[in-house]
Amino acid sequence: MNIILFCLPLFGKAIIQKLIDQGTPPAFIVGPARAHPTFDEMLKIAHGFNLPVLIFERNLTEELFVKRINELSPDLIIVASYPHYIPEAVFSAAKIAAVNAHPSLLPHYRGANPYFHVINNGEQETGVTLHLLDAGFDTGNMISQQKFKLNTKETTGSLEQNTTSVVVSVVTDFVKKIEASGLPKTQKQPTGSYLKAPRVKLPLPVIDWNWTSNQIDQLIRAANPHYAVKTILNNENIVIFSGRSLESTPNNKIAGEIEAIDERGMRVSTSDGAYLVTALIYPDYWYGDPLGAVELGLIQQGECFSVPSH
Repeated sequence: MNIILFCLPLFGKAIIQKLIDQGTPPAFIVGPARAHPTFDEMLKIAHGFNLPVLIFERNLTEELFVKRINELSPDLIIVASYPHYIPEAVFSAAKIAAVNAHPSLLPHYRGANPYFHVINNGEQETGVTLHLLDAGFDTGNMISQQKFKLNTKETTGSLEQNTTSVVVSVVTDFVKKIEASGLPKTQKQPTGSYLKAPRVKLPLPVIDWNWTSNQIDQLIRAANPHYAVKTILNNENIVIFSGRSLESTPNNKIAGEIEAIDERGMRVSTSDGAYLVTALIYPDYWYGDPLGAVELGLIQQGECFSVPSH
């Protein structure tokens, strides 16, 4: 079977290995554009499997690239965690189907970054949807879905890793079914209003300690490890890297006040209790646990983080 796989390193290596193991190796790999930060890594992965790579400069509408894809006349085009829009001139070249493994439970969280938005919105489950490519973004008919639960400590980084095995399973099972019985029945996505997953708009909002501890925790976990969530102390931007919400214990303390700092972390007052910061970045001085920042004289108990004005 002639398969062209569009992928990034996040899922690409594992999918390629499983397709080879089951006797349906991809014929060609398409990585990202040359300027993408993972271009070289994806090239190395493909070469490690001795697979040829189709290269384009900026986007998939380039005339030579479209011509080459159509000349190859693939049976399947498979897309997994891919950052570029795939035009009809490309996906229509597939003789059997062009499919995308999208890391959310469509029609919810269409878009470029479902991981961030799923965690930031406090979802308890997510999954992977395999769907046909069409002219829209993540709007094609659904082929299959696989759900899984999120744990209360999930970050974007851990969710990306945890999604890998699901994407590999969904993609490779689909290829097996195609070989055995052809394209399975598909189902139109429901219409209506659904949660979206656009590219993350930077900079992220500065922490408002009047938020609940869960709201703060969700934003920090959603940002980890790709983005910076900042708070302000003595006119310094401090990045909160990790922590956890504490049981609701409303008090009369000012939102943002540092209530205590010990080996467990830094307890900061919120609207409904407190948030325990366990790792922070004090630019140019400290990256690690809050107690180390105290020993350097950077932070003190009783100080108060600034609360953004609205």
